[in-house]
Amino acid sequence: MIRTTPTRKLLLLLVSLLAFPGCSIRPSDVSLPPRAAQDGVSQTIPLISGRLLDPQGKPVVGATVRAYSAPYRIAGAAVPSQPPVVARTGDDGSFVLSGPPLGSVAVEASDAAGLKALRTGVAIAQGARIALGTLTLRQTGTVRGRVTIADGGSLLGIDVFIPGTDYLARTDASGRYAFTGVPEGSFALAAMRPRYRPRVLEGLRVAPGAEVEAPLLELSLDAPVLAAVTPDHGGPGSTVRLTGENFGESAQRVLQVTFDDTLAVTVRRISDTVIEAVVPAGSTTGQVVVRADGIASEGRPFRVLQSITMEPPYAGIHVGARQALRAVARDTTGVVVPEAQLDWGVGTANVVSRDADHTHTGLSAGWSEVYARSGTVTGVSAIGVSPYRQVLARSLADPPNGVWVDLAQGSDGSLYLSDWRGSRILRLDERPAALNVVGTGQTGSSPDGTLAAEALLNHPHGIVLDAEGTLFVAENEGHRVLAIPARDTTLFGVPMQAGRLYAIAGTGIKGYNGDGPDARTRQLNNPGDLLLEPDGSLLIADTANGRIRRLTPSGALETLMGGGARLVSTDGLDAASYGEALRVGLARDGAGNVAFSNGPHLLMLCRTPGRYLGRDMASGMVYPVTGQRTTGFNGDGPGLSTMVSNPTGLQFTPQGDLLFCDGGGTLLRTLRTDGQVRTLAGQRYPEGLGILNRTDLLPLPAPASARRFGSNALVLQADGSLLVIPSLTFELHRLEPSP
Repeated sequence: MIRTTPTRKLLLLLVSLLAFPGCSIRPSDVSLPPRAAQDGVSQTIPLISGRLLDPQGKPVVGATVRAYSAPYRIAGAAVPSQPPVVARTGDDGSFVLSGPPLGSVAVEASDAAGLKALRTGVAIAQGARIALGTLTLRQTGTVRGRVTIADGGSLLGIDVFIPGTDYLARTDASGRYAFTGVPEGSFALAAMRPRYRPRVLEGLRVAPGAEVEAPLLELSLDAPVLAAVTPDHGGPGSTVRLTGENFGESAQRVLQVTFDDTLAVTVRRISDTVIEAVVPAGSTTGQVVVRADGIASEGRPFRVLQSITMEPPYAGIHVGARQALRAVARDTTGVVVPEAQLDWGVGTANVVSRDADHTHTGLSAGWSEVYARSGTVTGVSAIGVSPYRQVLARSLADPPNGVWVDLAQGSDGSLYLSDWRGSRILRLDERPAALNVVGTGQTGSSPDGTLAAEALLNHPHGIVLDAEGTLFVAENEGHRVLAIPARDTTLFGVPMQAGRLYAIAGTGIKGYNGDGPDARTRQLNNPGDLLLEPDGSLLIADTANGRIRRLTPSGALETLMGGGARLVSTDGLDAASYGEALRVGLARDGAGNVAFSNGPHLLMLCRTPGRYLGRDMASGMVYPVTGQRTTGFNGDGPGLSTMVSNPTGLQFTPQGDLLFCDGGGTLLRTLRTDGQVRTLAGQRYPEGLGILNRTDLLPLPAPASARRFGSNALVLQADGSLLVIPSLTFELHRLEPSP
């Protein structure tokens, strides 16, 4: 019985047996040359022996016997096989074939009358001695048949052959083929064409002198089979694994993978059954299809991710607390992909740790991005770990339409607020309402000796108090520095009466006319922050002149830094060459060094050589300690790699860390002595609503630009707590170290 079996095993067999149409293959009469020795060891030549008889059982003399290997080895191509060997039978019909090809060979005998005998599948190894026994010559037969193609392609030139032999036929235009001179026996019959799945018949019996009509051989396209895509979703740039069959590794077929008709640029074929592909940019949710030599598999559904949203988008916790995050992935149709397989990570590992269930634990004070991504699609959340808890100290009664730009504390514990918009200074003490101590709320400038409560101020900014209770005010748009003493005294060479207002620096006209012995004749330009030194000197941030000025106890005005034309580099520059802008905000450490800001940087004017804020410094030099050339926010990290935005409210801790408000007052951050920036509290909303405008003190979310003016008002107290007044909330908040 003839059976049709297109099994995988037979496909593998046929891959080693196929020939291209148009290739001519003939048995060769070339004998095997002597084999060379390997590694000095002589090789033993294999031998095949046997005896050939005619149909009547008599020895056949002078017949030809040859041993050959089938020449069809690569799908669609004929390649040179090992040369056959040929022998003649002797008087007793015996023969010896010396040095036949190694592997599986056919031994075929024929005489002058066209009778043949065939033995296939003879296994030959080095040094083998094969005794075939008796071969009997018989009449040959004829095999005829027809090949069809399922998709209606051309039938001309299809290869049909008998596996294990060198019998090959090619079809005509109608698909017909014929073998003549086929020895007696039972054979397989194969048909194959490149890009088509081969077809094999087994059990084809050829009888002497008979003609056999073989069953129809039908070829179908050799399509790859795509069984699964893992995972079945991913963003552009992610790698997925495709499993199935017939991916063409062994046949070196041209392979393509498409994601909803978008061709994958990167495809790695691991085997005939496994492919790895990178989801291409521009692809959309749809079907994944594998093509081998242009023949397509059936598609498998695949969802291309378009967005990942983190919930919550930001969170604030304390050290040791835990916060769970969830990532919601949507495909290009906007549909949520449940339980999406994403790569999770944290930006700053020493701030938060991540558990397998995406719960995050606060490790130390700071800020860290938490992301979930698939390829180029990323969702980002932020977790801030704060060392503080927030206490609402008090609400300000009858709040004015003010913008709080500075906060100072007197020796008696009273607090003074600088209201830039309201052009006045208020005092907070045990009384329920804030007391207006300087200014009427009207904008203007008053002469020396005016009672403080009746005086006009022109947008005050920095304020500071000395140990005697004297209040110093930088009149930002009045271009003066004022003093209001608590008792009759002489300060900076100016006699003063208690409770009255006096100019101690500046002429009231903005500009610069140099230094001199009488500060009241020297021009200032938008003075900002003020800073008292232990010897009684007063440092002034002369912002629009780009200088730090020093008002000496005698009343002289001199320049500590600025007046040059050079930009700050990471290597620093000498103080006199500094030529950039100067923002409000000054702070002095225990060694007398002065920290300030130019907008995108925090900088340090070194006055005592040493190592500060993570870098070595020389006296008389200015060094950047945070920031880059543009403002912004890029998380926590080394100071010189961390972006800042117009930092204000600068305060040094006793340990030498520098506290500051960042992003228009939306964040409370610190630059530690090791040079690392850490975010401690605050929120960064898209419109920047102030450093603290919620009582639960959620630390910052994702970065954004603050557009509203925030708070400079920051006071560090002896117990480590902080006092702050957000510019738009009219509330005094106390930040206490969390337990």
